[in-house]
Amino acid sequence: QHATACMLSTSGQNGHTFFSWDRMTILGPQNHLRALFIVQHHGNELRISQLLSGCRSSAITNSLKAETLICSTCHSEINPDESFEDLFARKEVAKLEVACQGEKCGCTWQGRVEDYQAHHGECDYVTVACPAYGCDAAMPRNQLTHHRSTECAGRVVRCQFCDAEIRALERDQHLRDVCAKVTLTCPNTCGAMDFSRDEIPTHRKTCALEKVHCYYSGAGCAYHGPRNVLPTHHESNVAYHMQLIYRVGESAKQAAAENGREVVKLKSELQEERACRVELEKQMNKMILERSEAAEMRK
Repeated sequence: QHATACMLSTSGQNGHTFFSWDRMTILGPQNHLRALFIVQHHGNELRISQLLSGCRSSAITNSLKAETLICSTCHSEINPDESFEDLFARKEVAKLEVACQGEKCGCTWQGRVEDYQAHHGECDYVTVACPAYGCDAAMPRNQLTHHRSTECAGRVVRCQFCDAEIRALERDQHLRDVCAKVTLTCPNTCGAMDFSRDEIPTHRKTCALEKVHCYYSGAGCAYHGPRNVLPTHHESNVAYHMQLIYRVGESAKQAAAENGREVVKLKSELQEERACRVELEKQMNKMILERSEAAEMRK
């Protein structure tokens, strides 16, 4: 006494398409229900008739499930742009008495196909997708409120450590990389525990296992190891460190001597420049005097 009907939509090119269907349960006897379509195929009009309650393996039923239409004679695909809907069949289908697709979840609505869309938009038992960002769950509409408040991956929650508002799906990443108050252990595995992330930098300044550079790294020592090994390193490398300091002192002396030679050279160049300037001033004064005397003689 029940069958599944495919309600044809009228969106797409030329106002018609075979590709959008709502599945509903048809009520009552089915022997008079037929889906009629007229198709322009191979240059001829082809009228396809198929019982809506027909076998799932029939050509037209399988074609509709696959979102395409196949000719039952030559088995080639029919171009939907060259097809159009039988409006008489559409009107007949619109009058059918149907039950809601949510009947398995408890919906008791029954009515005509033409009224179904309005009911579908508000039915509590129809399966809907959660609209929250990052959540791909689907459920009956009457479970959506509970889902969004307790289970939804996109719901807003508060971090238990820093009280920040985050999405549930971001909680693990927040605790792993961001939260300043989450409880951590020392990253150097020194045994110290129960630090918040923002206290770790202070602890690392005194942590025995924090890797540090030798005090003489500026002189060239390459040691970089745990802080608690540094005293032993200093004690066992005194001669080496003294040698590094001596080399640094010698380099400084050489640099100073080089700088001294450069200073002497600059002083010499400066004296030459001053002598040239004095000579140039003398020549200019002499030229001015000669021009002045020549002007007096012309008078």
